[in-house]
Amino acid sequence: MQRQPDWNAAQFGDGAGFLDVAYVPETGIRSSSSVAYLHPIMDTRENLHVILNTRALRVNLTNDRATSVDCVNELTGERITYSAAKEIILCAGAIDSPRLLLLSGIGPADEIREHGINVVADVPGVGRNLMEHASCPVIMGANGPITFLSQLRYDRAVLSVLRWWFNGSGPMSQIPITCWAFRKTSPELERADIQFFFSPVALNATLWFPGIRKGAGHIVTARNCLRYPASRGHVRLASANAEDGPRVVTNMLQEDQDVRSLIGALRQTRELMSTP
Repeated sequence: MQRQPDWNAAQFGDGAGFLDVAYVPETGIRSSSSVAYLHPIMDTRENLHVILNTRALRVNLTNDRATSVDCVNELTGERITYSAAKEIILCAGAIDSPRLLLLSGIGPADEIREHGINVVADVPGVGRNLMEHASCPVIMGANGPITFLSQLRYDRAVLSVLRWWFNGSGPMSQIPITCWAFRKTSPELERADIQFFFSPVALNATLWFPGIRKGAGHIVTARNCLRYPASRGHVRLASANAEDGPRVVTNMLQEDQDVRSLIGALRQTRELMSTP
């Protein structure tokens, strides 16, 4: 395995390196697509209107073309329909996107009819091919007091928070994952099938102080995550009521290939954690 200086390199196989983290160095506050691109223009663009506390209920089609969206204000209960002059972009995530399509009558016809919804378009693939990146941790005790647990002592944590608040630096300005690696569990694979996360702290670590609350111990955590799971699940409607959540079945580890990859990753992790 080689050191990888650029995770976005054109030729990327496997390797280990530090994380790319989106945050504002001056403040130590993590960024996001919303913070970086949406917030700066929310009050300056006449062609942009952000509506909060509003949930989409149904996409309406006219002549097989999406033309409007029925919504509800979750604070007042008021229902309103927003019509599109040009196009509608549906971006509600891996779970809510198919749910909204199914509620709109777009999806597997038999499944839609089961809930008394009129079929607008019979599209068998809606809600299918759901993938979940199964993650399996390896938790080991450190040889000494060298983990992030020392920074979670009450007094040190308070000082770290103050340091972050005033100048955006220190331990609290970072995420508790120090590095990661992409690895092949078998040499004949074309690409790394496992992503390995290393964290110098226990998953259940909390603030502690001698004589008041016991710490979780000096523990390191290594998580192994499937990059390309072969198992497939689905998202289906629980009812025709938009207030009800969907039925989500991940079928995690249903395929033997996924199990073999994680077993190989666990063996590699134990070998790695045993080295000097």
